[in-house]
Amino acid sequence: MKTKILFITSLLLIVGCSKPVEDSTLINKVGLMYLPDSDSPYTGEVFTNYDTGEKEYQGTYENGLLVTYSYLNKDGTVKEPVNGDSLIDRSGLLSNYPYETIFKYSSKNLFYEVNGQKPYTGDVFELYREGVRKGTGILKGGRLNGLATSWYESGEKNSEHNFKDGIKNGLATEWYKNGKKKSEKNYKDGEPVELSDYRWYQNGQKSSEEKYMFWEVRGGRYPIYSKYWYENGQKSNEFNYKDGKADGLWTWWYENGQKKKEITFKDEEDISSKMWNKDGSVKE
Repeated sequence: MKTKILFITSLLLIVGCSKPVEDSTLINKVGLMYLPDSDSPYTGEVFTNYDTGEKEYQGTYENGLLVTYSYLNKDGTVKEPVNGDSLIDRSGLLSNYPYETIFKYSSKNLFYEVNGQKPYTGDVFELYREGVRKGTGILKGGRLNGLATSWYESGEKNSEHNFKDGIKNGLATEWYKNGKKKSEKNYKDGEPVELSDYRWYQNGQKSSEEKYMFWEVRGGRYPIYSKYWYENGQKSNEFNYKDGKADGLWTWWYENGQKKKEITFKDEEDISSKMWNKDGSVKE
């Protein structure tokens, strides 16, 4: 029994003392980080170094999620966040977006400190004129990397987007000022993962739901179906597609729930249709 306890204790010590790994070796699999050839999300420490060998970044993952991190100066002190307004875009692109639209910055934008000789790495922030926080984010090698968050001037959260090397990677969420969710979508390498788009009204009622598929021939995507609702919760429209073309039943409703119109399509051709008045009587 004593031998068994010693073995378990030794095993825990080995796991707990596992060496930190270079951050770039981890692989993103649907929002969780893994070591190459591992089937389990990574738990442990990561780091990156300056070209001269000093530690530049350190972080800790638990089950594939980053739980703590910090950026370091060459002398080992923690690097303080910089004001995003003080950074310069040396990519040659015009970047006149306010900070809440920092998510529109492309992977081609490259940000430096005023006297910096290499792209900036570290936390950034920006404030409204009144001193209220406007946004926070992380730059790595001059590009957005990790979670970027923005707030309304009144203090409510506006949006959260996840990035990797300046490209959307992970969950992207937006909210109304009243705290109700506005939209939600998952990305991988800049493309939607779930191939779906959900949106809501300010009262929390879903306003639309759209499903897509990739179109390999054209290198894009096409809709499978689209659904829309009125703000009172009553469905307003429902459309079906095949290979990106109108196909099947398309339906419209009045806000009182009464069916308004039906059209049946076949390869975008209208093969039958019906219409109703608000009182349910058939419209000629």
